[in-house]
Amino acid sequence: MRKRIISITSLLVVLVCIAFIVFLNNQSLASANIISSPSYATEDTTIVYEGINAGMIYEDGNLGYLDVGYQGSYGAPLEVQVLLKFNLPTIPVGYEVETANLYIPVTGGTFQGTTDFSLKVSTSTNHNWTQDAVMSPPARSPGSTQSRTLANNVPILKPTLAPFDFTSYISGEFTKATPRATFILSGMTAQEAAEKGIAYVDHFIQMTESNVHPGNLGPYLIITYSEIVDIQITGVQDGGLYNTNVTPQFNNGTATLNGNPFTSGTQVTAEGSYTLTVTAGSQSKTIQFRIDKTPPTGTVIVNQGNQYTNSAGVSVSVTPDVGVNDITHIRYAVNGNPFTQMPYVPSFMLGIGTVNGEKVLNFKLVDGAGNESPEYQRTITLDTVAPTGSVVINNGNAYTTNPDVMLNLSLGSGVTDVVGVQFSNNNSNWSGVESFSSIKSYTLPAGDGNKTVYVRLIDRAGNITVIQDSILLDTTDPTGTVVVNGGSSYTNLSDVLVEVTPATGVTDITDIRYTINGSAPTTIPYRNSFELNVGSTDGAKAITIELIDGAGNISLPYTSTIILDTVVPTGTVVINNGDTYTAEREVNLALTPVVSVTDVVYVKFSSDNLSWSVDESYIASKTYTFTLPAGDGYKTVYVQFINHAGTVGSAQDSIILDMTAPIISGVTDGESYNSSRTITFNEGTATLNGISFASGLPVNTEGSYELVVMDAAGNSTTITFSIFKYRVSYDGNGTTGGLVPIDSQTYETGDSVTVADNTGSLVRTGFTFNGWNTEADGSGTSYAANEIFNISAANVTLYAMWDVNHYTVTFESNGGSVIATQNKSYNEAVTEPSVPTKPGYTFGGWYKEMTLTNQWIFTKDLVIANTMLYAKWVGNSSSGSNGGGGYIPTPLQNSTVYFETNGGNVIVNRSVENDSRLAELPTPTKAGFTFGGWYQDVALTQKWDLLTDRVTQNTKLYAKWIANTSPVPGPGQEPEPTPGGPKPELPVVSFDDISGHWAKGTIEELASQGFITGYPDGSFHPNESIQRQHMALIFMRAFEFEPTHEAVSFSDVSSSHPYYEAIASLQQAGIIDGLNGRFNPNEPVTRAQMAKIVVLALKVEPSGTSTFQDVPLAHWSYAYIAALEELGIVQGDNGKFNPNEPVTRAEFVAMLYRALNLT
Repeated sequence: MRKRIISITSLLVVLVCIAFIVFLNNQSLASANIISSPSYATEDTTIVYEGINAGMIYEDGNLGYLDVGYQGSYGAPLEVQVLLKFNLPTIPVGYEVETANLYIPVTGGTFQGTTDFSLKVSTSTNHNWTQDAVMSPPARSPGSTQSRTLANNVPILKPTLAPFDFTSYISGEFTKATPRATFILSGMTAQEAAEKGIAYVDHFIQMTESNVHPGNLGPYLIITYSEIVDIQITGVQDGGLYNTNVTPQFNNGTATLNGNPFTSGTQVTAEGSYTLTVTAGSQSKTIQFRIDKTPPTGTVIVNQGNQYTNSAGVSVSVTPDVGVNDITHIRYAVNGNPFTQMPYVPSFMLGIGTVNGEKVLNFKLVDGAGNESPEYQRTITLDTVAPTGSVVINNGNAYTTNPDVMLNLSLGSGVTDVVGVQFSNNNSNWSGVESFSSIKSYTLPAGDGNKTVYVRLIDRAGNITVIQDSILLDTTDPTGTVVVNGGSSYTNLSDVLVEVTPATGVTDITDIRYTINGSAPTTIPYRNSFELNVGSTDGAKAITIELIDGAGNISLPYTSTIILDTVVPTGTVVINNGDTYTAEREVNLALTPVVSVTDVVYVKFSSDNLSWSVDESYIASKTYTFTLPAGDGYKTVYVQFINHAGTVGSAQDSIILDMTAPIISGVTDGESYNSSRTITFNEGTATLNGISFASGLPVNTEGSYELVVMDAAGNSTTITFSIFKYRVSYDGNGTTGGLVPIDSQTYETGDSVTVADNTGSLVRTGFTFNGWNTEADGSGTSYAANEIFNISAANVTLYAMWDVNHYTVTFESNGGSVIATQNKSYNEAVTEPSVPTKPGYTFGGWYKEMTLTNQWIFTKDLVIANTMLYAKWVGNSSSGSNGGGGYIPTPLQNSTVYFETNGGNVIVNRSVENDSRLAELPTPTKAGFTFGGWYQDVALTQKWDLLTDRVTQNTKLYAKWIANTSPVPGPGQEPEPTPGGPKPELPVVSFDDISGHWAKGTIEELASQGFITGYPDGSFHPNESIQRQHMALIFMRAFEFEPTHEAVSFSDVSSSHPYYEAIASLQQAGIIDGLNGRFNPNEPVTRAQMAKIVVLALKVEPSGTSTFQDVPLAHWSYAYIAALEELGIVQGDNGKFNPNEPVTRAEFVAMLYRALNLT
């Protein structure tokens, strides 16, 4: 919104107009008591809203002017409003507000001729806003808005718009602690401007902002006050009611009475309503009063007009006569007592005392003026004595068969005032009142039963006495339910029980009549149950029962036929087909009644002949089950045979309950032992791996065992255990040549061991052999050759101890300054010496050869022998060019990567820059195999990673191969031709110690395929047992396993174990599972364990028939061995398989070869 500047001429015109307006107002108010000076706004500010129905966008109280209306000439629709706040002046003492008007001087503006301008002024009671800090404008007071439609020439004439009368609002604000006034001025809205078609022009008026210019130019208030006059009127009171003449008086001013002039002190005598107005100056006072000299009249009715009452309080009703409407009180007196006054009510209860007799009551009506009516007198008699009498039904008979009866009514001695009677059958619902008569016909309510007739005797005072008599109405023959012998058709007793249950509502049966097989009737008094003797001869008994009530009614006959049967049923019971023992508490019972017994319907069972089961229906073909009492021992089952008549016969049988499994000593289930075990058991017979075994025998042979002991009752105990004695093995501990000693003997705890010498001529590059130690790092116990120690409870591995060699490193400076010699251990880095000097040359580094071919890298190269390093010099040149002998930068040295394809095609070595990654690796081929990647170690456990691994020295990588499912040719077989060309021939790999061995061809075949590698000294040790860890490694090379089980850690195979990956691979594939959380990696693999592993690796079904003599059907590995036998993978030795013997390395290779070549 742009700011407008008011010219000096405009300001002068405004001042003149204001002065003129003030003068005129003073003239018009000349007659008032006090006229205040104009009050100007203490705070005035402009509020701007942008858009239709938009919120406030800003407020500015320092523009110098106040705009009200609509402005659209700035491109955006603006609604402009004004807030005015006035601090109201103090009202002079003794005065009050008479008028309060708001005046608005117009100083300019712009109107559109096409539409009217309406100025709206509203008030607000919220004065808690501050100029230039308005966040939300105060709310308008509802109904406070005053509007003025202005002429089009207003902005040009600049008049003062007045008056806006806000007298009531200002008067109210003066009552507050801090009197203030807030006005909200508004004009056309943006929506109205759009509707009128003037959205882009201005339509507003302008005023002066008082807080910027002198505070007497903007909108102002004119308040007038009038003196407060005290007018006093005596002689009458406002709202007064009088029944005598009155004389009103007043202290000043003039008066009118009902609009006519009235002089103070004049007596008013006529009845009527009066308005007296006294005026003194601008003050006036008005009161109203009434004169009433006429007594009230009406009708008074006591006890509803009845002369007699039985209540100490009677009702009184007062009805004013027509036209009488000013009764205010009632006065009453009882039996001449003084009058009591009470407020008028149309009806009320009046106490007349408790003494019977006549009561005289007097009443007066009093109106508001104090006028009393004539006295009203009423007489009433109090009688509180109830009448007496009696009623007799049908002359006192106890029963009636007809609901119509006769009532005889008699009044008590001296009773003569009974005026009415009522009748009821429930003392609740009554007939209408009828005159008293000594004889009355009455109909009892429908339905048999005891009936009571109630009679009300009513005297003239309303006293009531209820008399009554009863009689039994019986029109129905008795009915009920008769049950003989509990409803059973059979009995074994001469006395049978008869039970009688009356039908619902039947309560009057007095006798029972019965006959047996047509005998003479017998009548007995009624009772709910009784015993009836039917005789002692077996056979059918026809019984008839009749019920008789007190009225002599006889029911229809109830008939029942029962059969007396006293013959006892007999039979037998057999437990579990006659077995002597049972291992289960639940047994089978065979029940057989004797041939002549055909009427058994129920049986019961007991274990002690005291407590019996519930009845169970007998079925001849059924086998019954029974649960014997807990606890081993001799058990007897008792049976009751029950026939139709309930006659019971008995039978019994016994069996021995034995639920305790045999107890085995000497071995524990799941344990592995390292010594012989002597096994005993307390009962039964046993098999060990399917072969008969006697208690007390020792088990010496290594292997896995399953012992099954079964007692006579069929209880069995199965224990699996293994015996693997301790072994002593030797570890080359980093050897680079020679053979480790082999100790094929097994040991038990306490056995002595003689330590071997370095019989295999072990060597380790850079080290000298120095005996053996139980720990690889030398921290254990050291042993020399031929030293003896005793085996404790563990396998023992002796590690070769090596003393590191020391070497001399000399520096040939080639004419340069002398460099000191260094002494270094094997594989130790050389300390880089100070740079030598040579006149005319620049030092170019140390090299490994005199030819200066391979530079020595001090951060990577290590000492492995006595070493001489040679200095390289580059001649200097005065011109600085390379051709003149200046410094030539030494290129980075390279390392060689060698590829061991393990039987695949030959891969050419690669020379790569030191400390660099291989961009890619070659893919070799091998007939019958799929390439499985390059590994950094011969065990194929650490795969080369192109993303992270770097070449820092000469490196050899080893190929991994996975056998294809197609058969691999055996020794002497010709390979099938490869489509597209011949397959490359596999290199022949042989070992020093297999010449003439029966498995030589198989060993060489698998070695050529990369599955087995032998020992570093070129040997294979075919007759040694293969360890579990080596088996896992070879199987991982030969097969591709998919993980199907959750990974489980073995306590004796850490993540740093050299065969950890292979063992974990077989475990997750479900091939191996260990024992008690251990894998025992150094223990040998038994032939039975090998059979199971091969079956699981081949994923064949473990089933079939084995012909091996030492593999019984009960052996745990029978199904695995049978499956491999049928496939031809295992062959045995002289009809035996030796399942618990360790498998040798040669046997392992043979079984694996046959598995891989399975067709």
